[in-house]
Amino acid sequence: MKKTKGSLAISQILILVIGIVAISYAIGSGLGEVSAGDAPPTTKSTPALGVLKFNHGNLVIPAEIRAGKILGGEKGSEKAGLSLLSKIWAKSFVRAAVWAAVVYFGIQALKGFGLDPSLADAGSYGAVAGIIGGQVASELGLTGSVLGIGAPTLVGIGIGIVVALLTYKKEKEHQIQFTCYQWQPPSGGAECEKCNSGVLPCSEYQCKSLGKACQIVNAGTEEQKCVFVGRNDVRYPTIQPWQDALVSVAYSYKPDNQISPPDRGVFISGTGTQKHSENSNVKCIPAYTPFSFGITLDESAACKIDYTKRDNYKDMQFYFGSSSSLKYNHTQNLILPGREKEGDLIVENDGEYDLTVRCEVKAGNSNPANFIFKFCVDKGPDTTQPLIAGASLFDNTPISYNQTEIENFFIYVYDGSQVECKWDHVDRDYDNMANQMTCAEEVNTQLFYECQTTLTGLKSRFTNEFYFRCRDKSEQANTNTQPYPLHLIGTQPLVIDWVKPNGTVKDSAEVVKVTLEAHTSAGYNEGEATCEYKDQNGDGDIFFNTYSYQHSTDLYLTEGDYTYGILCYDLGGNEDRDTVIFRVESDSSPPIVVRTYQKENSLRIVTNEDASCVYDTVDCSYAFDDGIIMNTDNDREHYTDWDTQTTFYIKCKDEYDNQPNPDQCSITVRGVE
Repeated sequence: MKKTKGSLAISQILILVIGIVAISYAIGSGLGEVSAGDAPPTTKSTPALGVLKFNHGNLVIPAEIRAGKILGGEKGSEKAGLSLLSKIWAKSFVRAAVWAAVVYFGIQALKGFGLDPSLADAGSYGAVAGIIGGQVASELGLTGSVLGIGAPTLVGIGIGIVVALLTYKKEKEHQIQFTCYQWQPPSGGAECEKCNSGVLPCSEYQCKSLGKACQIVNAGTEEQKCVFVGRNDVRYPTIQPWQDALVSVAYSYKPDNQISPPDRGVFISGTGTQKHSENSNVKCIPAYTPFSFGITLDESAACKIDYTKRDNYKDMQFYFGSSSSLKYNHTQNLILPGREKEGDLIVENDGEYDLTVRCEVKAGNSNPANFIFKFCVDKGPDTTQPLIAGASLFDNTPISYNQTEIENFFIYVYDGSQVECKWDHVDRDYDNMANQMTCAEEVNTQLFYECQTTLTGLKSRFTNEFYFRCRDKSEQANTNTQPYPLHLIGTQPLVIDWVKPNGTVKDSAEVVKVTLEAHTSAGYNEGEATCEYKDQNGDGDIFFNTYSYQHSTDLYLTEGDYTYGILCYDLGGNEDRDTVIFRVESDSSPPIVVRTYQKENSLRIVTNEDASCVYDTVDCSYAFDDGIIMNTDNDREHYTDWDTQTTFYIKCKDEYDNQPNPDQCSITVRGVE
């Protein structure tokens, strides 16, 4: 709502002027003007102090009194004269103040008889200022008149008018409705080149903000520019009715052969009882029901819709489906009868509609002709049951172990009238349901009434059943004949069975691959859960392989000691925690042969770590895989047949593939007698 300050109309100014003139003149005539004229001659019949008199409403103050003298007194006293004069002025100002108050409250009382409050206030302030101002002018001794109106009265009128005009402020209320759409850049690309004239390179965001057809070329190079793509594109989208957008399979589009080319269009046939006046094969849309229709395009475009034909796309009132996005498919959702809170397009019951559609592609080209949807809506009455379209929780949603209630649970109800709803653990008629819900008086942006409650009586390890019914507030009080069911699955605690690794993780690389693992059970769906990990600094992420009962993720770590916290949680909100502690070591050295000896008929060697060993009888320049494999007892003791005539060129490698260089051996052995 917007408030604006209005200006004074000519008629209002005249009212103010006439009112203030009348009041000021009346007051001036009634109270009397203080005249500065000379006192009448003093005679024997005129008492010395009886020189003050009213003469045709004018209070006469002799010059002697103004001079501070008392005529005829035994002692002339300037002080006594001033005292008498001050008393006279005081009485005059008191009388003026009383009249000002009477006039002020009198004008204010006119508000109760329909006088504009702003006008009444300004008139009150002006009249009071005029009365006081006129009295001050009179006391200052102003003389003269215009058209029989004395100077003090004229001064009061002038002051009153000025004050009234300065204090008059009128506020008007205007209802302003705002509709917010997704922001869209201008059509076409006429302004694209402006992005290239700046000191800094034009960014993609800046470029696209200048026009729907603006695009960056040569990105990342010195020649990066913003250009108008499709400058010569003169195509426009082809509009077809979209079957999938209809609210029911019972609805259909029927060709409209009465539309004059190049315009095209269809009738929308519903399931109502009435028929369209132009086509007896077209049934109306039932009143008090949800309604939707749509279009499909051969290229993405923004589309608009209007009640009447427009000369071009730009002049059309509403975006199709309240969306300004460039899309191939557009759907228009409506509620019957329409409400102002729906936003753009309003469709009422008991009427026929011709809705015109045009679309525009990003290059700025739009349809030269209109595509027209024709349909009618039944008159009613409202016999449609409330439609419970969904809830804030899906059916068969799991809940946490030991959870006994759910606060702020909502169901979403579609109906042409306001609704009231109830719920129960048992399927009962609406009147017998135990729990009342709180329903909104207005629909939300999706055109649904939201009804809220707290679900109680939940049990763990149990499927909790709830049933919902609604009744509308139409004259027919339509009520759901079938309930809306909801099942919430009570779960058990989630358990992390084990986590890995434990101990030491070793590899030959400087950065070692470590696989974190976890296994979960119980909870919801036999341990199906999501797991996360965090290190000592709080850094972490979700396991790469998760959303199951087995969870794993690979980390690449340098040598050191590590501690990771593991958190797993399921869809019911159950969670469990564990900690994994391990050490990472990097081993880049090949095994060392620490002992060589003969035992019976075999040559034996011992390595300082688990290894596999091979030998050759020529030299060390052989590939490990080409060597002759030595036998082993426990991966550290290795042996082969003893032969004093043979030199054994032996190579050993560990589990991390650390081994001697290609032309080197771990040890060279030759037996002797």
